[in-house]
Amino acid sequence: VAAMEISRAELYVDDRAGLEMSVLRERALKYRNENQVEFIAIDDLRLIKSNTRQAEQVVEHELAEVSAGIKALAKELGVPILVLADSNRRQDSKTGEKDRWVSRMADLGDLRAIGQNADQVGLLHREWNDEAWLVLAKNRTGKTGWIPLYPPGEFMFFESRS
Repeated sequence: VAAMEISRAELYVDDRAGLEMSVLRERALKYRNENQVEFIAIDDLRLIKSNTRQAEQVVEHELAEVSAGIKALAKELGVPILVLADSNRRQDSKTGEKDRWVSRMADLGDLRAIGQNADQVGLLHREWNDEAWLVLAKNRTGKTGWIPLYPPGEFMFFESRS
């Protein structure tokens, strides 16, 4: 059902490099004013730059400012914004059952600001045998936990097991 809705939706892709937070806000407002924007997805948080000098000095400061800016933009536009980021998962600790490597909020490293600003944080966890889960590590409006997923076939996407 969701895939059918997405296939009928008008999608606007802006893949210009070197996007600053102020430019992201400007473009999002423009798209909203010209079209009915109901959802925004950002492919890689690390590719968005802050506009302050302080942020240029420390990566964590920049990511915190960008994360806070995205949260403010979502509130201003009144739409959800999905932000993807690749975390550097710690390989030196084992948690969970069967000593498998488990994705945790602590593994976000310099992306910690996401955990502070986001309403939900989902971590994709995949086993060697292609079992996969969405670890809902933070959810301000509901429960957290593991959502089982399975990869249907040769494509790299996941669907709920239910």
